[in-house]
Amino acid sequence: MRIIDTENDRVVRTLATRGTVFPVHVTSRGLVLAGELRTAEGPDGRALGTQGPGLLRVYDPEGEPLGRVEVGVFPLTITSSPDGRLAYVSAVVSSTVTVVDLAALTVVRTLTVERAGEPGAHGLAYLPGA
Repeated sequence: MRIIDTENDRVVRTLATRGTVFPVHVTSRGLVLAGELRTAEGPDGRALGTQGPGLLRVYDPEGEPLGRVEVGVFPLTITSSPDGRLAYVSAVVSSTVTVVDLAALTVVRTLTVERAGEPGAHGLAYLPGA
């Protein structure tokens, strides 16, 4: 994952991850949240057989890693609460939303999204007071 200085059009830092990073989000506190896809070995022994649980990787505003939390399968969208305390990670294959306490780097709860013919949890929006 690359951090780009858009004023000067140059990469200023590269953050190492093991898998493919799909969604990225920056909280109001400046934390960088990255959803990492992970594959699990399929029944035939091939590495790209199935998707495994994803990871939420958390970095400080300078790009230093703070930790990671396991989330649902195929993290697709990330948002956070206005105060930057909680992260919400939608996972399209498991059809879940994982709520993460960013200070403790722990799962607060996992919400199941009903499927309507295909997996749910495609996107997120934080609506205060809803």
